[in-house]
Amino acid sequence: MRANEFLSELFQSHSGYEINSVPYGDTVQNGQLKYVFVTDPDDKNEYGRQGEVVIKQIKDANVDLIFVEFNIEGSTDTSGLGDQFKILGAVVKAVNRYCRIYKPKYIVFETEDPKKLSMYKAMVRRQVFPGYQTIVQSLDDYNKLIATDKELTNQIGPRLAGFADEMVMLQRTEGADNIKPPEVKGQYVIYGLNKYRGKVFHRLDAPSQDKALQFAREWIEQNSARLGERWGLDRGRHWDLAKDTHGEFAPAPEGQYSVVGQN
Repeated sequence: MRANEFLSELFQSHSGYEINSVPYGDTVQNGQLKYVFVTDPDDKNEYGRQGEVVIKQIKDANVDLIFVEFNIEGSTDTSGLGDQFKILGAVVKAVNRYCRIYKPKYIVFETEDPKKLSMYKAMVRRQVFPGYQTIVQSLDDYNKLIATDKELTNQIGPRLAGFADEMVMLQRTEGADNIKPPEVKGQYVIYGLNKYRGKVFHRLDAPSQDKALQFAREWIEQNSARLGERWGLDRGRHWDLAKDTHGEFAPAPEGQYSVVGQN
């Protein structure tokens, strides 16, 4: 029960790991778009572990769908370190960001890992993807669906043949373009500039921009040594602050708060 409550709160508060898209921004390259995130430090990883959310796009005249997968340091296995909810939060952020830009008709999470399948089912039950409804929660569901829906069979059946043992699938709903993400009041994001542009360093709560700037400077001073090795953040240089109204990274104009220009 406690895990279910925590997971629901996680998705509502956008408190999963921060994401950023590399190396081409939000541009699909070679049929895929990759978002990266860094986990919290642990006993074996002083600077955290690097994770990836990989969105593979299949789009032509007949079909428009994406496959979503994630990995931690290249491994697709569940880590067992207790941060699976934050990892799923990063997956949700990445998929929602992608869907608001490209609006795919279908989203597919496929896996051979029973633990991941349970995580995906828990995720879609909480309706965390605005504008999409769950139509499949197992391979058996999928087989029953395509047996009764010839259009769907013709569109995506050949594309899914031979994929993983189990899957969760969502379909874009009518009126999805009119759905706006929930507002997250008081949320600000610290992000990189110049050669570090696109990197998300931290998210914080503040009652005003002045307080947010104060908190940001304090956080950077406290964490620059730890982040410097991985991200290149150097004691307040090359960063900026923006209000993130919908819990999705969207930079403010360069130089609004930062000390840009100091080398």
